[in-house]
Amino acid sequence: MLGAVDLGGTYVKCALFNQNLEEIDYWKFSLPETLDVLVNKLLETFQRHCESKGKLALMSIAVAGFIDEKNQLIETSPNISFLKLIPLGKIISERAGVAVYLINDANAAALGAYHRQKLKKSPFIYLTIGTGLGSGLIINEQLMSGHKGFASELGHFRINPDGRECGCGARGCAETEISATALLKNYYQFSQRKPQGVEELIKSAQKGDRFALESFERFNYFLGNFLSSLLYTFNPAQIVLGGGVSRAADFFLPRVTQIVAGSTASCFVKNCSIKAEESASEVGLLGAALYAKRIINERDS
Repeated sequence: MLGAVDLGGTYVKCALFNQNLEEIDYWKFSLPETLDVLVNKLLETFQRHCESKGKLALMSIAVAGFIDEKNQLIETSPNISFLKLIPLGKIISERAGVAVYLINDANAAALGAYHRQKLKKSPFIYLTIGTGLGSGLIINEQLMSGHKGFASELGHFRINPDGRECGCGARGCAETEISATALLKNYYQFSQRKPQGVEELIKSAQKGDRFALESFERFNYFLGNFLSSLLYTFNPAQIVLGGGVSRAADFFLPRVTQIVAGSTASCFVKNCSIKAEESASEVGLLGAALYAKRIINERDS
């Protein structure tokens, strides 16, 4: 049995999978405020959920942030302040008595989303548009993780050097313009009013609210030109948009693809599918399970 965790800035999602990658249990809890409480909560809930189902073979934890996969170290996690230079896998492994491995959450989501594609084509790019902008890249069936696991951080491409400050410390990163956070900041900039959340903003835009429409037009402009740059850089066959904002893709994606088509040579555009993930909510857990199974296969081969 495989354990999978998707460690986000608001919730911690957990699941158990069998060796056929079928989900057999799922639960979640709010992100604790300290590392000790997080570790204890993970240990307690996994022990309780595994009691009647069997023994864990391996656990994989997907974390938002810069993950040193070679040394299994969380260098930093912008949205989880207590996860800085933390060997979380080692801490849990020593107490649980099971191997635990870390993976970047967007890389895990890319693995899960790619696995779900009926027709698998690569290069495959997965973008998670949520609080920030995560990304994963698969080329020739392999996740591109780079020298130490930091690769494919496309959300930190600088697309507006004089723009907003990013959580990474730089200014003008893609996620400062292409994220739920960016949409909310756009709306406040244009209207001087704070929406309750991105879902409210989406509904307002769909009803024709001028400030919400202007917020999306700025978002669309940067997303369209960002995707154009990705087409020129990677010549991808598929780009899939996931994350919370992707649920409004029917509203914004036609305009974005129009911008892509107008700023990119047609030979790149016509050979790439750009679409929203149909069931993006749990691809991170599936990807974490896939990563765990891959480690087991490599260990046993």
